[in-house]
Amino acid sequence: TRNYLKNVMAFYIVYQYRLNQQPDMNRFLTPL
Repeated sequence: TRNYLKNVMAFYIVYQYRLNQQPDMNRFLTPL
């Protein structure tokens, strides 16, 4: 449950960040 919530939060943050400034997919997936 906690892991799921954390994953959703991370996804939301990533989505919002992508909307604000669209970075390259490679550069975006590198940290992951």
